[in-house]
Amino acid sequence: MKCDCKLLSVSTISELKELSFEDFSDCVLCDKCDVLSIGELARNIGVTRLEARRINKSSSDNYTQALIHAGCDKELIFALSSKNCTKFFLENPQRLRELMEACAERNKCSIKKLSQRMLLNCPILKALIPSQLRLTSELKAKVFENTSMIQCCDVLPHRYFDRYPLQAREEFEALKKRICMINKWPTVEKIRKDSVGRKMMDHFGNSVSKMCNHFNEVHFQTHTAAQGNLNHLDYVKALIIAAVKRMGGSLNELPSITLRELERFTNGSVASASSRNHKTNFASLCIQLFPEYKFSPYQFTGGVENFHWVNQRGELMKENIRDAVLWLVTQITSKEEHGADLDMIRFLKKADFVSHGLSYIANLPNYTLAEVLSLSFPELDFSDFRRYGNDDCGERLYHLLHDYFDPQKNILISCLEDKLCFGQSGTCYLRTDLVIKFPEHKVHFEVQGPQHIDEVHSIHANSRYSDSFERQIKNDRIKFDHHQSNKNIIIYLKPEQLTNTAVLAETKRQGFDIVNGEYIPISKKNLANYLIKGGFLSSEVFAH
Repeated sequence: MKCDCKLLSVSTISELKELSFEDFSDCVLCDKCDVLSIGELARNIGVTRLEARRINKSSSDNYTQALIHAGCDKELIFALSSKNCTKFFLENPQRLRELMEACAERNKCSIKKLSQRMLLNCPILKALIPSQLRLTSELKAKVFENTSMIQCCDVLPHRYFDRYPLQAREEFEALKKRICMINKWPTVEKIRKDSVGRKMMDHFGNSVSKMCNHFNEVHFQTHTAAQGNLNHLDYVKALIIAAVKRMGGSLNELPSITLRELERFTNGSVASASSRNHKTNFASLCIQLFPEYKFSPYQFTGGVENFHWVNQRGELMKENIRDAVLWLVTQITSKEEHGADLDMIRFLKKADFVSHGLSYIANLPNYTLAEVLSLSFPELDFSDFRRYGNDDCGERLYHLLHDYFDPQKNILISCLEDKLCFGQSGTCYLRTDLVIKFPEHKVHFEVQGPQHIDEVHSIHANSRYSDSFERQIKNDRIKFDHHQSNKNIIIYLKPEQLTNTAVLAETKRQGFDIVNGEYIPISKKNLANYLIKGGFLSSEVFAH
């Protein structure tokens, strides 16, 4: 959908001088267009690098300084400049608050309840302040001036007590005054009625003594309650079921719920039941309580017990690793474990283990990933185990998709390279990771790494060609136009999308339904906009 905001319709410097930061806000917050860059703006109004030097009256072709020198609104220009916008918003809390309010409105919550995941998934924030999105608490503190970090966040910031010890101590002393703590701490329930007290209790597992010991506080006598019920597994099981229900989840999602999250709904009882009453960790306790779900320890976010992957002698626990790898394959291929495609194991990469909570297997001391897999699966040949190159992308795609097609009707070819001649004497090799041939058309799959949109990527920085990125753009443009003119379907994927679920979803978004073999044509313009916005291709591919 085209945005009709003033900023996108400006065509001269004179028109730009009449605009203010509010016009920028209207454009980026209307949710109808992408955030405009300073370079795109300069091209829209006809300012070339040569013109920028003339305006600056120097050898500098800096668009930002040129447009400010020409009399344009400073706030507007700084907000558009990728080099200056992050600093601009951090130094202007009110402007930052407008962005955060837009993100909160998108997620239907308040700024205080914005999570790091919400910030990372916000296209506006990702374009304007990408380097700050993992500093969730710090951003909120900048928005709420004169408010402490712990007060403007719904939960304690990550490693709050280690990173901000002085602030934590101040909040602790202020908490004591608010709850009138003199010689004896009140009950946990009373402490939790205070907003900071609730967060403190969440962090310390509802243990006042742990909190006091952390701050070297000598007055930590508390009112205690009987813990006898936690000795009974049926009571603990009912406690977990009730907590998950209050969280709005289901028991099959239990492995993805952290113990800390669960503690907020059990007043610290589950942690106590695991470690003190039943001498086991949270994962093992859940496996024991809910055998019908067939949970495995490595599925839990809290991790496995010591010596689960390697014993005390440093030897691999092959059966445990084998079980985890087979489970990982089922997550990638969406097949049941008994039908797992063992060939897929050869195409696993470290990122697969990391994204599914199995990073320790991929980084075991004294073992490479190839050695871990070959020792755990002696029946498979890992002599050609590769570090996930171009060929691996195509072959992995083949293993993911070949079951959806009848080989008698559709031919799947991985790692195809077409020689294409163009111009007077130019020759270009258009590589495709996977091709599916239909009677009426071909579907080409292309796995795009970050070098396709990142001009300073190491591939280009270390290339023997000074114009490496321009060559990349040219090749991508030729390939896209070639497939368009030949009415081929081309589906772009990212390396992290090479799982069954992600491939099916992404191809459908680009118009091809693999399951039903149906294609819904998308106009070149709409497809180009989607690929640019999704980070598959650079906007320069279509700038002709």
